[in-house]
Amino acid sequence: MDAFIARMKEGKRMNKKGFTLVEVIAVISVLALVMIIVIPAVSRQFTNSKEALSNINRKNASESAMLFGTDIATCDKSALDILKEEVPEKPSEAYCVTARDAISTGLEVSLYFLKKNNYLTDYDDRCSGNVVITQVNGEIKCDASGIKCR
Repeated sequence: MDAFIARMKEGKRMNKKGFTLVEVIAVISVLALVMIIVIPAVSRQFTNSKEALSNINRKNASESAMLFGTDIATCDKSALDILKEEVPEKPSEAYCVTARDAISTGLEVSLYFLKKNNYLTDYDDRCSGNVVITQVNGEIKCDASGIKCR
């Protein structure tokens, strides 16, 4: 014991291995505090990115449907051929008039339809739903609010 007291007076400490309980608790407390701050921020970023991706997918689908609607409104041969495949019972000369009537009242097309016919080439497979194509005063408009993404 005298040796220990003598070393303490000289300013020398005994070599210790490991950490004390207080040091471990302090480190765990700091890590817990950092996690409390970081986890909600990261979670919020994931939510925001999912919403942004959904909005991008809706916009892409809407623009693709607008292309299809424009092709129908101008009686484009490829768009009318697509309609002939989808609805084969109509007489071929009536497709243009029928298609124009359909978009004037609101033609509903699915993402699958747009993708299958190469109007929509890049979209997230987790999204599904329909786009409504309308023509008002000669202008093609699309409503992609029916598209839902997981």
